[in-house]
Amino acid sequence: EQVREGVDLAGTGVGDQGRGPPAVWALTRRRVAATVHRYLLEVAEDEGATAMEPVAFETSFGREGSPVPAVEVPTRYGSVELRGTIDRLDRHPTSGDLHVVDYKYSLKRKDHDEAVDPERCGIERFQLLASFLGALAWAESEDRAFPETVTAAIHCLKSPAIVGPLVMPDPEVVRAGIARAIVSAAGGGFGPS
Repeated sequence: EQVREGVDLAGTGVGDQGRGPPAVWALTRRRVAATVHRYLLEVAEDEGATAMEPVAFETSFGREGSPVPAVEVPTRYGSVELRGTIDRLDRHPTSGDLHVVDYKYSLKRKDHDEAVDPERCGIERFQLLASFLGALAWAESEDRAFPETVTAAIHCLKSPAIVGPLVMPDPEVVRAGIARAIVSAAGGGFGPS
């Protein structure tokens, strides 16, 4: 019931009634509430076991109005400012380690598995790599110590499942990988990364 109330409140906030028959939106809201409820039941035990604490939700880096600056990525074309939004950022209260949570409302589990496979670098993994750098920018903007470890996981709400975690490589390796993708795109090459 709490989940259903939350979904109803969120639906009212975005004005979904003006986009179609109220009966359709009522069914959609019930389906979303059931999906979210299944996800919460699935992750409740795992979430209770972790010492991480949520510190930011929908936190942006480099976007207008964000206190977190853009992440500069040097390329042969000059510096590029990387901007984005992290769905959820958790922090360990004693070690300061950070954990990025990327929520997905889709069933493309294979793509998500590949996104956290260190041997692959697909579009979804590119997003996680950018989020790693955004998490470091968040820590710096909060005057927090540089975290020793940054991890990321994809939370698949519809499955429900958690895919990952992926451990952040050296930040300079991440920047170099993103720079290669930018240079490739600028030259007309749009590879999987």
